[in-house]
Amino acid sequence: MKSSTQISNRFTRRDSNLLLKLQQYLGGIGTIYEYPNQNRVIYSIDSNKDLIKLLLHFDKYPLLSQKAADLYLFKQVIELMSKKAHLTK
Repeated sequence: MKSSTQISNRFTRRDSNLLLKLQQYLGGIGTIYEYPNQNRVIYSIDSNKDLIKLLLHFDKYPLLSQKAADLYLFKQVIELMSKKAHLTK
């Protein structure tokens, strides 16, 4: 069984253009899902490879809020998963 993780966030449709620019700025990682009937848009990063790219961005441009602590823990999880240390025998 392949293990992976996902990060996603929900936005309103008016944020679609901003999310597209963010995705382009991050090198095209992730997927934008639009749900016009529900007035929402979801930006999702599903692959571990792309999550590592996102973490490298935050290494270069660190968060300056309490979210930095959350990101640090998330980064540890991704690093353990990339080393397959999360798998049990």
